[in-house]
Amino acid sequence: MSGLLLVLLAGALSAQGAPPAPPGIDARQDSAPLRLFLNLPAYRLEALRDSEPVATIRVAIGSREYRTPIGRFQVTHLTWNPWWYPPARDWARHDTITPPCPANPMGVVKLGFGNGYFIHGTPKPATVGNAASHGCVRAANGDAQALAELIVAQVQPDALPAVRAWAASAVTRELPLRTPVPLDIRYELAEVRADSLLLYPDVYRRSPATAARALIAMRALVRAGVNPDRVETAKLTDLIARSRRGPVSIAVIDLLQPPLVTVRPLTLPSGGMP
Repeated sequence: MSGLLLVLLAGALSAQGAPPAPPGIDARQDSAPLRLFLNLPAYRLEALRDSEPVATIRVAIGSREYRTPIGRFQVTHLTWNPWWYPPARDWARHDTITPPCPANPMGVVKLGFGNGYFIHGTPKPATVGNAASHGCVRAANGDAQALAELIVAQVQPDALPAVRAWAASAVTRELPLRTPVPLDIRYELAEVRADSLLLYPDVYRRSPATAARALIAMRALVRAGVNPDRVETAKLTDLIARSRRGPVSIAVIDLLQPPLVTVRPLTLPSGGMP
């Protein structure tokens, strides 16, 4: 990374002012008993309680053509053994209405978060970890079921015996949530987790330039309390290049220049050596 680019990065970081809150933390939602955080390029959905993850699920997200929306949403209802009703979209023109069954595209349960979008199970677990859906968030059936039961246990525990019985049947049942569960969907190409910097491919091509990716990474490091002046920019540039092909990570300490040590000269008494 050139010296000029480093100067531009430093200026951009200064212009940003205080860094934003870490991913998944929303002061307005802290009172919720459970919150969900999805980082799209990481293909990772987390359930958070008191800002700490209690469950982590690998998911499939929308393709580049049919992107999963980014923003703050609420999971408002859960449906066990859902039917599949193809939407009036060109991509679904050959689909047919499908009852609950192993081949149902919605899997064993779906969690609605508005405007026709769902977190749901899938009969195609091989698509998990890819940008493969038409906008919804797919999870392996077992993970989707576990997430649905976790939500009920946290926000509506009196319904837990009933939903476990529904899961064991083939009958469609819907549970409106008395307390909606906040869902924060973000597009974080860089994260600092467990003292490591993680970089992800830009699946939606939102920040294709190296300078933009470097600024994103620097901001993630600053949020974690790292002094950007100590970052080995050549190492960061190499990581960014490699992250275009797949996710990469590096321990933050291995990305930093060693601190400068100032050696003070020995001052002898005016009378010389004793």
